Amino acid sequence: MSKSPEELFEERYGRWKTAVEVKVPDRVPLTPSIYGSWAGTYSGFTAQEIYWDVTKSIQAHTKLIQDFPEWDSICMGVLWCLPMFESTGQTIYRLPGKDLSPDLTLQFYEKTNMFPEEYDEFAEDPIKWILEKFYPRICTELAEPGSARAFVGILKAAWAFANFFGALVPAFMEWEQKYGMPRNIGGWSKCPYDVLGDKVRGMEIMTDLYRRPDKVKKACEAIVPYLITLGRITGGFAPKYPVMFYLHRGNVPFMTLEHFEEFYWPTFKETVLGVVEAGHLVRFYTEGDWGHNLEYLNELPKGKVIIHLDRTDIVKAKEIIGDNLCIEGNIPTPLLALGTPNKVEEYVKKICEECMEGGGFIMDGAGGIPDEAPLENVKAMNEATLKYGQYRR
Repeated sequence: MSKSPEELFEERYGRWKTAVEVKVPDRVPLTPSIYGSWAGTYSGFTAQEIYWDVTKSIQAHTKLIQDFPEWDSICMGVLWCLPMFESTGQTIYRLPGKDLSPDLTLQFYEKTNMFPEEYDEFAEDPIKWILEKFYPRICTELAEPGSARAFVGILKAAWAFANFFGALVPAFMEWEQKYGMPRNIGGWSKCPYDVLGDKVRGMEIMTDLYRRPDKVKKACEAIVPYLITLGRITGGFAPKYPVMFYLHRGNVPFMTLEHFEEFYWPTFKETVLGVVEAGHLVRFYTEGDWGHNLEYLNELPKGKVIIHLDRTDIVKAKEIIGDNLCIEGNIPTPLLALGTPNKVEEYVKKICEECMEGGGFIMDGAGGIPDEAPLENVKAMNEATLKYGQYRR
């Protein structure tokens, strides 16, 4: 007799939650993340189609749920509202079908959007500075705040955003209620340093650590309350799922361990604890190599944090943080994109053998499923996890 959607949901979510709590489920949870356009490729859509048309994106991800019932969660990668971006005239992303080939995932354009002399102004009132300086600089339609053009741009963007999430929310509910499929992202927030390093100061923040260190610290401290509030509000819409933090500039080669201790970790830890204290789980995507930062993560509360590993040695991570925190990953992106099914199976077998003992381990690609991954490699990941990820009772 087949299981009901409610039973499937409880089984999948329970398996995932048990691993998050660093306990032993029946098997290793399989939660492939799709941060790019692989879902569209699988379903016959171009990147342009699923990035610009939310209904096609929903169709593509629904097909994944139908075709891969062995997955324990779905991560919708195309949480980017390109019509909203277009309404504001944004200049920091290159978009598929507009600036890029229709088959390419959107790309970030690195540049500096805050001048060094503006640090004090930012720290005094981050939101005021973002609204009055940042958005006018990165959005051509908002270049003159208070103008009719800016007002129309905001209205068009708000309408696009409402349509986007107005379509997503029923889809999320259907995935749970019709297919019994959980998600692995509920809300989102950011590390204070990454707010500055990603789009505000950009790469120039690395020189600021030497030239104006006190101003960097003050700016990071100023934005902590807003990021805690962001995590609490967005996480409140789906409280059983984790608040996602994408961690970009705290790793090798962007900063030394000494700089991590001084500039990155204090305000990041404060932000995470503020979100956790509100009752939320948190999930980190630790981009790059976090091998020299792992010890610090043990300062976070047990059973509340999932650490998705990209290029970090996952066996080393298991040894250092595996007793306290759930680790997730990390089949290498080149292996999933360019390897063979046999090589994928070998890698899955290896990390299952070395990381699943004691629970607290979830299977995923290092960068989720890359856009270029052939179907046979994804199937090999699925089958190998089911084969080698079983716990003996």
